[in-house]
Amino acid sequence: MMTMSTFKHLVPGARGSCLVVLLTACASSPQWPSYNIYTVQDTVDLLRSPDAVRLHLTAVIRNTGTKDLYVSGCMPVAQRRVDSAWYSIFPAPCLNGNSLRVSPGDSALFDVRELRSTFDNDPNPELVGAGWYRLIFSVGYSREAPVIIWSGLTNSGVSSPFFVRDSSPST
Repeated sequence: MMTMSTFKHLVPGARGSCLVVLLTACASSPQWPSYNIYTVQDTVDLLRSPDAVRLHLTAVIRNTGTKDLYVSGCMPVAQRRVDSAWYSIFPAPCLNGNSLRVSPGDSALFDVRELRSTFDNDPNPELVGAGWYRLIFSVGYSREAPVIIWSGLTNSGVSSPFFVRDSSPST
C-alpha cells in the first residue's frame, strides 16, 4: 500500500506516473452494482426480553442499474453508530445460501428480523441500545457474488441510517 511517505521518497517526475497507474487500475476495475437501500420505517423499536434483543423492520433494495442485481439470502448485518464509528450489533445469520435476483428498475422488500441472544458472552453489551443504525446487505451482479463474511463484509450494500429507540426496559 502506498502512503504519502512513499510518495516523498519518489523522484518528483515519478509521482505523476504513480498517480496515472493508480487511476488506470481503478478505471479498469469491474463495474459496481447500482442500487439504493433504505428502510420503510424512520424509527424502529428495540425489543428486549430476558433471553434476547430484537429489531423488526422492512428494508427496500431498488436496482437502479441496467443489469440483474443479486442479494444474499442471509440476513443483513445491523450496525450502530457510536462516537462516529459503526459497530456490528446484530450478526448476519444465514438460513439459506440462495440469493434473490432483483431485475433492473425493480425493488425487493425484505422483512428484517434481527436477533441478538443475551446468553452469549457479550464483550460490549452497552453497544446495544438506542441510536442510529444501518443495515449491511451483501449484493453483487452474479449469483455467487453476494457472500457475507462476518469479519469482513464483501460486496456490501449500506442502507440509509434509521433511528432505533429502546422501547422496553432491560430485564
